[in-house]
Amino acid sequence: MFTKYSIIVWLCCLLSPFMANAIEIKGLYQDSVTVSDQSLASRKVAYKEALSNVLIRVSGSLDIIKSPAIKKVLSKSTKYLSRYQYVTRDGIELIEVYFNANAINQVLRDNGYAIWGARRPLISTWIAVQRGGDRQILSEQHSLNYTDIQPLAKKRGLPVLLPLMDFEDANNLSVSDIWGGFDDVMWQASQRYQPDLVAYIKLQQVDPAEVSLRMNEDVSDVTRYTNDEFFFQDETLLDENSEQVEETHFNDALGEEPVVEKKWYIQMSVIGGDKVHSFEQADASDMPTAIAQGINWLGDLLAKQYAVAANSISIDDQQLEVTFANTHAISTIIQIESFLQSLSAVSSVQIKQKDQDGVSYQIKLIGEAIDLLNALELDERVEKIKFEFAEDSPKPYYFSWKG
Repeated sequence: MFTKYSIIVWLCCLLSPFMANAIEIKGLYQDSVTVSDQSLASRKVAYKEALSNVLIRVSGSLDIIKSPAIKKVLSKSTKYLSRYQYVTRDGIELIEVYFNANAINQVLRDNGYAIWGARRPLISTWIAVQRGGDRQILSEQHSLNYTDIQPLAKKRGLPVLLPLMDFEDANNLSVSDIWGGFDDVMWQASQRYQPDLVAYIKLQQVDPAEVSLRMNEDVSDVTRYTNDEFFFQDETLLDENSEQVEETHFNDALGEEPVVEKKWYIQMSVIGGDKVHSFEQADASDMPTAIAQGINWLGDLLAKQYAVAANSISIDDQQLEVTFANTHAISTIIQIESFLQSLSAVSSVQIKQKDQDGVSYQIKLIGEAIDLLNALELDERVEKIKFEFAEDSPKPYYFSWKG
């Protein structure tokens, strides 16, 4: 009885705007590594590096490669290899390595890691840099975009978008808005890019002693990374490790005072809904290192929100059942069916049953169940139904449709 309405609803869906702008990341399970030659020894080293990057990108965890169990996996990287090829880009020889997605996901399941699917939030990113007394906003045209930011974002699987900084952007946002941290202004200025999240970064070179005073101030929800490996180290503050930050140079012959080398100080915030998360660090010797600290913080933050625990998903023959509550109208039932069918991880959708809990859909998957659940999590028309502590959900994957 639902079929006769499907064409009408399908046309309505085409005419209505897609409310979430999450990007489907391509190449999650492949990586490119620079090689000096095409020998077997070079390939083995490249396989291990490529697999490390893939595991970080898919799990969303920078720390995953520190696990003893994962180190054993890395030592047998050829076991997960699908194919490889050599390519040359800008005069640099690379090896492109492709891994088996199902095998990688199984490794994550077996070792209790989450899987972050291919559908990820689009992040409009504003970057203000202070050099001396001058401040400027980096745009898509700046070389820093491609030489430093985009490769780092790609390594973590983050769809980062820099502004054009054309007349419209310049009219909507000034460098003072970024430096002052005016969240509402930046959110409004970003709407032309239709992002899911808005991030902003402030970069400047400062004296380590000055930074020590700033970072002792009461700042909520701030995470810091170590300079070398960029992993969480909440208990360590910069002023407690000043010997790692300050580099002094003596000129004994002239008897001059030691010169303290300035460090790059990054302050970064990400805006999503009514929440703002912030990060700061000030031990980077150069700007690319500071940006890497921010990108890695952002990757870890988003993975914690969007990645799905792999061992929490049970699927039978690549099928998954999801239920939508409060779906009484036939047009709504078909609209949801059409929406589910439009997702890239879905092969087919069938209405299974309608009862007091809502309408259940049996979904046959092309890819991973995690990709589907991530797509539902990111779409503004879908809201996961949450229950109070100790209250059981009547369905394992239970949502409401906001239309």
